[in-house]
Amino acid sequence: MTTGHHHTRPSPHAHTVRWLYDVMRSEMRDSAFPGNVLPPEDALVRRYGVSRGAVRKVIDLLREEGVVERTRGAGTFIVSPRTLPHGVGPSRDVAQDVNARAPRVSIFTTHAALHAAPAYVADRLRVAPGTPVVLLESTTYLDGFPLSVRSAFMPFCLFGVLLDGDVDLDRSPYLVMQEVLDEHPGDTDLRITASAASHAVADLLGIQPGAPTLDTAREVYSRSGVVLEHSVAHARADRLSFCTVMAAHEPMG
Repeated sequence: MTTGHHHTRPSPHAHTVRWLYDVMRSEMRDSAFPGNVLPPEDALVRRYGVSRGAVRKVIDLLREEGVVERTRGAGTFIVSPRTLPHGVGPSRDVAQDVNARAPRVSIFTTHAALHAAPAYVADRLRVAPGTPVVLLESTTYLDGFPLSVRSAFMPFCLFGVLLDGDVDLDRSPYLVMQEVLDEHPGDTDLRITASAASHAVADLLGIQPGAPTLDTAREVYSRSGVVLEHSVAHARADRLSFCTVMAAHEPMG
């Protein structure tokens, strides 16, 4: 009697299809194909040094995912939007990151209210459960299309003024915090995960329920270490990627 898992060795063709898919998807995200048109099959075979069968299989996979569309007599077109890279090194959000180069990102706050902090939120904000907090819900758009939805909790004692309607909430939360406190926020604790979109999130983002989303949970701190905000956001995984530079590991002497 044997125990454990039986491993089937993939065929060389399956290995080729797997890495070729990854390379082509990466190139599409980086806009490597002029005019968003894939080269003819012969050119792709030469480009990657693979068989025609592997190229056709990858294109079929991309078409099934809705990434490309093949038009008879015209070619294969890339129809999925280019992914927006967002650096997560600095303590700032995607609106600040992108709009510093071109005004492509807009934020609309859809709900602002006073709420008693649930135990988990209170723990994140380092306040007592039931403490009044400002609840803000917003949607971020990229080039006019939904990019992410976000729920944020902020201590009422610091940000109660946000409920008076005198502060512009339709912009980067970091800029809102900076205006209210008259100082730049400090560090941000950021956690990135992935999930399948619920019906509520899918409806707001214009995607199918169950589609993948990139999720972030964060705490923003003041320069003195006070927690200014706890928030959770869900972003379209086909529109946004998070990137950073991982520093070289210093071996222990």
